[in-house]
Amino acid sequence: MPNQPADLSAPQSAEPVFPASDALLAELDAMARDVDALAVGDDEQQIRARVRRQRLLIELDVVGMLTGDPAVGQRLAAYPMLRGYHDACALLVAYHASAARVRLVGKPAPRKLIEGNVAIDWFRLPSGYTPANVPVLDWLALCERNFISPMPTSEGTRFVRLEGRIHVLSYRCEIGPEPKLWRAVLPE
Repeated sequence: MPNQPADLSAPQSAEPVFPASDALLAELDAMARDVDALAVGDDEQQIRARVRRQRLLIELDVVGMLTGDPAVGQRLAAYPMLRGYHDACALLVAYHASAARVRLVGKPAPRKLIEGNVAIDWFRLPSGYTPANVPVLDWLALCERNFISPMPTSEGTRFVRLEGRIHVLSYRCEIGPEPKLWRAVLPE
């Protein structure tokens, strides 16, 4: 019957959840390795790392990788650096939805992870430090609250008293006008 309307209940061909090509993923994975290698270098290399990190995060966002979506994670199994970014995004999504963040920060979750106050690297490259008897998400929420009040205007560090001790909050420029909190440790 040629004039029958299309059956809208029939399954439609779905667009792949994460349609990036293997060539693009390999290029982004290599760029992520490069950023990490430059970040531990001298001052000039660290400047190059900042620029490349910004480009990497923009490209990862454009291809839809910074969502924490499990289907994206499956697609990234062969790309360990990208899988690390994905897994960190999943943890950051969970943090933004946590009761600790709602209670201590009191701001709505950002529309996109790269628009938030906390860098993906908080979870991707964790410091390994959390004060005793403080749940991990409570610790991050406490750090974020102290980081944004007042919001710094450039990269740097801030010394704050948290949980009865002085801690160093480190933040850096990544994307957008405001820096991102990426580390909280005891001073050396």
